[in-house]
Amino acid sequence: MALNKIIIVISNNEQLLEEFISFIYPTLLKEWRPDELFIKHTTSNNLSTLLEQENISNYLVVEVTDNLFKPKLNFIKQELKKNDSEDIGVYSMINGATEVLLGSALHAIRFPSTGQIMVGLQNFLLILFTKELNGRGLFWITTISAGMKSFSPAGNRIKPMLYIFLQGNCYLLPIKILGKNFLAVLLGSVLIQMSALIFKFFSAYITFGAAIFVAYLNGANLLLSNLNFPNVNIWTLFTALSILKIIIGIVLATVTYHLNFKSLLLKWRGIVENHLPKDIKIETYTWKESVKGAFRDLSLKRFLLPFALTTFIIYFFSNLTTTQLILVTTRAAIISWMTFVLSRRINYNAVIHYLRKNGFSHIAGPMEKALKSVASFRKK
Repeated sequence: MALNKIIIVISNNEQLLEEFISFIYPTLLKEWRPDELFIKHTTSNNLSTLLEQENISNYLVVEVTDNLFKPKLNFIKQELKKNDSEDIGVYSMINGATEVLLGSALHAIRFPSTGQIMVGLQNFLLILFTKELNGRGLFWITTISAGMKSFSPAGNRIKPMLYIFLQGNCYLLPIKILGKNFLAVLLGSVLIQMSALIFKFFSAYITFGAAIFVAYLNGANLLLSNLNFPNVNIWTLFTALSILKIIIGIVLATVTYHLNFKSLLLKWRGIVENHLPKDIKIETYTWKESVKGAFRDLSLKRFLLPFALTTFIIYFFSNLTTTQLILVTTRAAIISWMTFVLSRRINYNAVIHYLRKNGFSHIAGPMEKALKSVASFRKK
């Protein structure tokens, strides 16, 4: 874990010192736990004595000479957030590597309910990170993890990247509004589960159109009729899946928030930290290279097999004519090809440069390390 900075407030005016600490402490407690805040105070003449006596090495000095407290508070918050950069980088690597390695493996073998497994795992990890960082840094962990998915060796990349980013921010929304507490985590957990379902329906519609829903609904009703159950419509099916998702979200939030998984997180952290990247380059592609690479992606078994399976399901259960089936599959292939092109065109080096240039060096460093880490996995 990153070493917490000790905030040393120096002032020769004792009353001003007390007013300043009384002003900053309640505000800082909204983002940092009491055990994360170490505030000491002294006079300017006694600073060196304090550092020597207490052997303080990781510290932040704030000198208070007037009652303009707000700029100093903002400075302290920015410096403390920089102190989170190591944790953000490691947790991004844990989340992203899990998505890339486990997610790609499960998708490649068409493991049942792979999507739900990965959403549940993202949900679980984000709750752990919320507890460790008191709700801080979750946006960047989600963003970096989504970027890591573009290095996935199997399957589509753009869609999972968007899923990870959007689902993570749906989880984050209640925590931003309500703060880090069980109610916020519970609502965030339900939102991440429901958003995954909605995004899945929307993505399927964009790729295959209404034919995919007709096919799956007819297949489900065929199974239900063989089991002597009444047929369902699309809204009944969506409602049933929504209830299931809400239950999963509530159970995950309750178990993960109240039980202690710190030893498991420390174990994962150790594994990730032992795989720090060395001399790995984050590749960028031109439009020409991206277009050619996207055509190669379309010819790979890891794309063709699930695509063919979906096509067969539509063929057998949607009652489309041959011409309609050709149009649907052609549309899906074109959309898939476009997503492959876009995933290759993302220039992470430019993103990292932009962050460094605009005062986000504490995020650019963890992002670069996380992306290089997962890139090194792909080269093995």
